[in-house]
Amino acid sequence: MDPMIRKLRFRLLAWLHRSRSGPILFVKKFSYKDVKRATDGFHRVAYSNSHGVAYKARFEGGEVALVKEARAFDEGNESFYRELQFLGRLHHRHLLALRGFSTGNKI
Repeated sequence: MDPMIRKLRFRLLAWLHRSRSGPILFVKKFSYKDVKRATDGFHRVAYSNSHGVAYKARFEGGEVALVKEARAFDEGNESFYRELQFLGRLHHRHLLALRGFSTGNKI
């Protein structure tokens, strides 16, 4: 492995390790009620596959987003929040930016 890549990888992993136990700074936590209202009661289906369902959402203030439903995860699991922090920092022109998350049961 190239020494420069190894150095950057080490710094990124150290940065993620330091921030994993604190609050999630890069993404907003939406209330379940706000997500339900933005998706018209989870009726605006954008697509569905074996990994879950995604909904088109229009939040108050006019922001349009894609809401992805995670079928099974452990909310108390620290790796879930660590992944959220990482995805919140990730920016690429070919990827959607993670703007927030919500927890709750779809009933």
